Amino acid sequence: MNPTEAAEEKVDKFVAASKSPALKKYLKLAQQSVAANIAAMKKEETSKAGPSAFFGGVEADLAELCIGAKQ
Repeated sequence: MNPTEAAEEKVDKFVAASKSPALKKYLKLAQQSVAANIAAMKKEETSKAGPSAFFGGVEADLAELCIGAKQ
């Protein structure tokens, strides 16, 4: 069983019932942060991202650990 939906419903109810100015400010700042991150992303760069972007050159590192084809 996945508790995600039930947890999200409880969070939504909590937020809707809350009168906390601090919570409202936090939610507003969190939304602004997400919007800023999306605006800052270079879409043409992120579309190129793949495993080689994160693991490029790993062959040399693995060779130092004696993993991979012997030369």
